[in-house]
Order: sequence, then C-alpha cells, then structure tokens
Amino acid sequence: MNAKYYSIIFPSHNQRLPLKGFTLVEMIISLMIASMIVMIVPLWLKIMYVDLQNFKAYERYEFELFVTQLTHDLKKAKSYEILPTEITYIDGDENDYKVSVKHGRVIKQKNEQGYIIMIDQIKGMSNICNQYTCEINIERNNEHETIYYFRHE
Repeated sequence: MNAKYYSIIFPSHNQRLPLKGFTLVEMIISLMIASMIVMIVPLWLKIMYVDLQNFKAYERYEFELFVTQLTHDLKKAKSYEILPTEITYIDGDENDYKVSVKHGRVIKQKNEQGYIIMIDQIKGMSNICNQYTCEINIERNNEHETIYYFRHE
C-alpha cells in the first residue's frame, strides 16, 4: 500500500487529521435558538388567529352599525329615492343627503358638502327596489351582505 494513503487511513498518534464539526458551545447556542423558535411560533400563531377573529367581529359590528344608521335615516326622512347605485333623502331639517360608493367606501354626503364614511373596504353597492321593499346589496371581501328595507311612503 502506498505510504501516502496508509498515513491518511491509519494516522499515527503524532499526526492529526483536521476534523470539521461543531463545538459544544455552538451546539448549545443553536439548540437554544431552535427551542426559542419552537416556543414562540405557536404563541405568535395564536395571537394572529385571535386578531383575525377580532377583526372579523369588528367588520360585522361595523356593518351592523351601518345598517342601523341607514335604516334609521330612511325611516326619519321626509322623502327618499333609492336608485341602483345611490340613495338620496331629505330629512326633517330639509337637509339633502346622498349615500353612494366612492373609492371603495360607502359615503354619506350632506348638502353636497364633505362626506362621512359609513362603511369601508367594499367592492360595490347595488339597490333593487319594487313597490314595497328595497334590497341593498353590499359586496365586500368576496362576501355579499344584503339589507332588506320595507318602504314606508
């Protein structure tokens, strides 16, 4: 056998091969980092899930508030007109209001000056009315919400 290969396979006690690997300190540090990640990720996921549930509940609350306000305004109105994409009405103080969609929001405009955002992050609003009822459809986040309103004229 060649002496060169013999010394690689069977090194003498004076000859050391360069060993590659991790020291004990490096292993302890990497295990600490891995255990912290394993402990933190489930907590983070739980927090994200709770935040998502709270956001969905807030969106539902926001929609219910919008429905309540709109139906209250229409009941108190002297006269109103519900068109396919907007609602106009006149209240008891002779103020003219217009509810329409602008830039992904349902807005309420008083006397054509400024506006109040009634509900945010919607894709569209459509109204279908007959002699006795109106159906107001709101599309937001691939969900369709419908408000049924009974006309009181």
